[in-house]
Amino acid sequence: IDFGLKLLATQYTYESDSFNNLYDENATYGKTIYLDEGADLLAALAEGDEDLPLTVILNGNVNYKTDDHHNENDVTPASDVVIDGQGKYGITFNGAGVTPVGDSKASLTLKNLTVNDDTVSYDETAWELSYLEMGSPDLTCTNVTFNDPISVDSKNATFMSCTFTGYEDTGII
Repeated sequence: IDFGLKLLATQYTYESDSFNNLYDENATYGKTIYLDEGADLLAALAEGDEDLPLTVILNGNVNYKTDDHHNENDVTPASDVVIDGQGKYGITFNGAGVTPVGDSKASLTLKNLTVNDDTVSYDETAWELSYLEMGSPDLTCTNVTFNDPISVDSKNATFMSCTFTGYEDTGII
């Protein structure tokens, strides 16, 4: 009989076994995926466990293929997503359309990485300044270099120690 029950626990700092309170200091909660050069980030996001945190560590520059989904990428089952470029790797977005990074339900943290937008819009003369969407109810970006314009579709967005390049001042506010 499968009840679909997942039991995950770690020890409180005030708990201990017969030696100390460190027996599970390296215990993880959720799933961690390591991606090598050229890997498909969108496919990796689909590997997250439902309602559990997902951490993606980049061990090389990765790709994210976009299509015509607005507002949600339709593949992120995780409750929270962290993507870490370790200060030397990044994500290149390519394809047509806008498939956003993030999901309408999962919080998203990008850190220590570079973001490049090689996507094309449905109509390159359209009014939209960017087809790369950062979507999530809570978006946190720390030490991220954005080499192209982005659109933010988030209730709460925080950018700390980020660099934004490739923007033209069109006078549009």
